[in-house]
Amino acid sequence: MFPESARPLHGDQRHPAAVDSECVSAQDFQISGGPSWIGSDHFDIVAKIDGSAQDPFAAAQRPGPTPLQLMIRALLAERFKLTVHNETRDLPIYALVMARSDGRLGPELHRSETDCAAQMAAARGRGAPAAPPQSGAPMPCGIRIGMGNIAVGGATLSQVASNLSMFVGRVVQDRTGLTGAFDVNLTWTPDQMPQRAPGTPADQPLRVNGVDIDPNGPSIFTAVQEQLGLKLDSQRGPVDILVIDRAEHPVED
Repeated sequence: MFPESARPLHGDQRHPAAVDSECVSAQDFQISGGPSWIGSDHFDIVAKIDGSAQDPFAAAQRPGPTPLQLMIRALLAERFKLTVHNETRDLPIYALVMARSDGRLGPELHRSETDCAAQMAAARGRGAPAAPPQSGAPMPCGIRIGMGNIAVGGATLSQVASNLSMFVGRVVQDRTGLTGAFDVNLTWTPDQMPQRAPGTPADQPLRVNGVDIDPNGPSIFTAVQEQLGLKLDSQRGPVDILVIDRAEHPVED
């Protein structure tokens, strides 16, 4: 099915619902239906893919699923007999809105001054993307997500809202009315902090991927308001749902 020169793809101990959610840029709460085991049983996925399917520059230029996402969905359909359909449902969401009546932005939200399109074009010319920044360093272009931190360079607030969704259990829709590209550095205290090394004071910040996480810091909702000058407002709205119609346990090779 895949050429021998293709790159290996490993998906260790993933359940099919999680893999399929990544293939359609959906969160777990946007998946409905299917047998009970689909969200609990885990499988190892080992496949080979054409290197061009992982080209982030080509993927950024086209709407819809990337070639890699389409290939993984085809694999799931073949091995798990997975069939799905999409629905739109009226569900609770969070609207990302301005927190201040004067429209003032917070200290960690700035208009981007980096020409990310030019950087992407230069990287395409080199045949490889630029090296990622060091842990904790500002993101010039792109999005870095870690425990208690989202760092963004040159992204729209719609993209920021989409990434906030994975931390708040609902779809987040950008309703700020702000256009253009922004730089964001949002830090909050996660509901579950990682385990500390023995003897580390409980009130001492924990360094995760180069970012200091304060155990007594703000929640993500407070951080969005204080650091970005925005607010997560609870509303209802249309949400895309992936409905699993059929799935079968795969037969071993």
